[in-house]
Amino acid sequence: FIQAFNYDMELRIPLVVEAKNNQPIRFRIFDVQNFDENQPIFIHDIHNDIYVDLRENNYEINLPQGTYTDRFEITFTSEALNIDQVITAEDLSIYQNNQLAQLTISNPKLLEVKQVNLYDVTGKQIFNEKNLNTEAHYSFSTKNLSQGVYIAHVSFADNQVVSKKIIVSNK
Repeated sequence: FIQAFNYDMELRIPLVVEAKNNQPIRFRIFDVQNFDENQPIFIHDIHNDIYVDLRENNYEINLPQGTYTDRFEITFTSEALNIDQVITAEDLSIYQNNQLAQLTISNPKLLEVKQVNLYDVTGKQIFNEKNLNTEAHYSFSTKNLSQGVYIAHVSFADNQVVSKKIIVSNK
């Protein structure tokens, strides 16, 4: 259902998400009316402590089956208020190098990567690489993975996330 609220910079609007299966969920904005176009609108993933400005990027996450009543909320401020830039897929390159059986991430702007997660299409986490040094290039072995579609999530120090679908077809 739809509910209207009076605008308040400190307002937090809880979202209930029901995943009928293990599935990817995408949060995005289709239309905003009668609202300051310079005001960010964040989805806050409370569990992962990630804020994504939905005016700039979609937020995609794989969720196991279930009802999530206290995990997501809409806010108009983020805990990372000092975000100078919005990180987009153009700021780095995420791809599967099937010849070398590696997930490869090129980071030419030397953005501060916090972690890299890889999920299969059922939402199962394949790996979670944390405490990464700031590098121009990252590689993660995929040689033990089955052929198929996977979702790579790259999380940054300012809690922004870039996701990309990859296809593993190791020889």
